[in-house]
Amino acid sequence: MSSLLTEYQNHSSISLTKFVSRRINRLLPASTVVVVITLILSVFVFSPFSEQQQVARTSISSTFFSANLYFVLQNSYSALINNPFRHMWSLGVEEQFYIFLILSITLIFRFSRKKNSIPHKILGFTIATSVMSFLANLIFSAGFRILPLPTRIAFFSPLTRIWELQIGVIAAFVSTRYLQKFKQTLAAEFFTICGIALILYGAFTFNSLTEFPGLFALVPTLGGLTVVLFANQTRLVARLLSAKPLRYLGDISYSWYLWHWPIIVFCQILAPGNNILLVLSGFLSVIPASISYHLIENRFRHQSLTFPIKTLSISIISQVLVACLVIIGASTTYGLIDRNQTGATDSWASLAGCDMKTPEFSYTHCFLNSDKSNKSVLLIGDSQAGAISDGVKIATENLGFRFAVWYLPACPFFSRPTIGVDNCEEFHLAIEQLVAQMKPDVIIVASKSSLYTTSGPQGGGYILPEGDGSIPKTYSASIENWINGLKEELTKPAFSRSEILLFQQVPPAPKVSPTLLNDTPRNSRFDLNTVVDRNELAARETELLSEVSNLSILDSSLTLCPSKSCIQTIGNQSLYRDSFHLSPFGARFLAKKIEESLLALTGD
Repeated sequence: MSSLLTEYQNHSSISLTKFVSRRINRLLPASTVVVVITLILSVFVFSPFSEQQQVARTSISSTFFSANLYFVLQNSYSALINNPFRHMWSLGVEEQFYIFLILSITLIFRFSRKKNSIPHKILGFTIATSVMSFLANLIFSAGFRILPLPTRIAFFSPLTRIWELQIGVIAAFVSTRYLQKFKQTLAAEFFTICGIALILYGAFTFNSLTEFPGLFALVPTLGGLTVVLFANQTRLVARLLSAKPLRYLGDISYSWYLWHWPIIVFCQILAPGNNILLVLSGFLSVIPASISYHLIENRFRHQSLTFPIKTLSISIISQVLVACLVIIGASTTYGLIDRNQTGATDSWASLAGCDMKTPEFSYTHCFLNSDKSNKSVLLIGDSQAGAISDGVKIATENLGFRFAVWYLPACPFFSRPTIGVDNCEEFHLAIEQLVAQMKPDVIIVASKSSLYTTSGPQGGGYILPEGDGSIPKTYSASIENWINGLKEELTKPAFSRSEILLFQQVPPAPKVSPTLLNDTPRNSRFDLNTVVDRNELAARETELLSEVSNLSILDSSLTLCPSKSCIQTIGNQSLYRDSFHLSPFGARFLAKKIEESLLALTGD
């Protein structure tokens, strides 16, 4: 914006053609090289059954600076951790902002009679639209469903993010003469250090559970604004920030931005769990960034400012062509075989017919008696209960306990039936009757909590009504509704005479599919920190421990995810049947932990 204001002051006009040309020369050549190389590597690193085509489609949206809009319909920022073009969302927001800025300035020029009032009108318009953008950010970040997928809109949409960029526009209007008052003063040093502190505070304290952007985005944004305004007026900080190594990193920052994330993604896929190598790859990406800066960026950015139609055409055609070739190639699957299955259909409970089809519990098929002990365990819930039944069966057999299981997909242990799910209300009533008849010592409850809260109908989930029958309007309200409904059900008299073991949702796992480099995936892992929704729900459920006396919690992630790195396959044996259900092998993997929990509850 400063360059535009300077151009206006010198020539009493602004050349929008030159402005657009500068952006194209600055951005497209370097991004084209990164996109094309990343796509070629993705053919070997990613699976044609899942990630490969997704990556190719993301590259096309990145080519047209719209990756952020594409991601709104795909997944949350944290869940896109294996997409090498995830970082392109911010470039999309930036360029959409510049389009907005160009159109705004054009209209202001067109309808302004007094040319000397144009800067003031631009400033006023910027402040007004910044306020509106910030308010939209607060509304959507809070999860209000004015539109579908509100929290994704809050994060990825230019409507909710341009206020951050417009603060820079407002800063460009701040008089240099005013800032000169702070030249080499302690106040300038103080403000600059405070700005740096705000940036570092956000970098080291914000995490995937932070309601971002929302109010939290003010922290790094105001920090950056403070540094921009006052750093040049300092002596000590300016000397530090102008050091040659830092200035060089600033010069290559765009290329480093382009290269760092694809390299990190490829590293974490090829060397999962190696955190040292992961961090090192981020720093080493400065090498291709430096090469790109000298050979590509500098070569094109200083070209003639006439509209670079040749550069634009070559960049778009090459990126789209390679992306289409990847999509077509992936459709052939390269002769690879995908053996992934879904659901809990091969679990012991499913094979025994213990998913509720009638309101009559089958003692013949779903109840295992034992002569070793009179202790009994009842496993109930949605399809999560069916998926872990093999592990609970082994645990009860080892202890000599009687064991029964009954579940209904999409119908969790909750005080109200799921909207649109047949037999859910009947299942709830039948469970209470079964508990009264069996009088189990331990009731194990297993549900996929995110299915009824943060997923919502837009994410393939279901809706649980609130106590008054209304539908939760925000994600936070959905979570609160889940906790309240779970507590209401747990404290019913029917369940008060038994110990209750809440088996928390297993960490959702990314799909493991064969690739050209690894046609038989072995020893796959994923980062627990990426499953944000599940972790937040697990933390909230744990709070119930202090309020429900007969409740204990089994957090499967403590076993599945040592050191926050979740085991997905052992050798070529998968612990997961699909992203949300354990396989029988995975359930048996947890049998020892389930056995220990049952022992602690029964005192045997």
